[in-house]
Amino acid sequence: MTKLTKKRSLKSGLPPGTLVHIGEKKKEEVKITVMDYTEAGYNEKDLKTVDECFLFRDRPAVTWINVEGVHDVKILEKLGECFGLHPLIQEDIINTDQRPKIEDYDNYLYIVLKMLYLN
Repeated sequence: MTKLTKKRSLKSGLPPGTLVHIGEKKKEEVKITVMDYTEAGYNEKDLKTVDECFLFRDRPAVTWINVEGVHDVKILEKLGECFGLHPLIQEDIINTDQRPKIEDYDNYLYIVLKMLYLN
């Protein structure tokens, strides 16, 4: 007789909002790209550190911060603190199995999408 065992999640028993990466672990470095635009123009920039994102916080522009490689929890904690992201949103971000969705908050719009790639 074979006993079936179910793999426990690393989040089992932890309170909601605890940041634990769920999904495929990546070994490559995190890549952060900022797309910042206004009526006057558009700027796209690859950043070397998460701290460079903080310069975009109070700008009168629409800013999209794209993080490739959300396995580094410390980077997401810093972004969450700087931009005032709710802990449950941060938790959703590092769960790469999250289904696509959109949530409208007072200060920001949170969108989960699967990345499209041109083949």
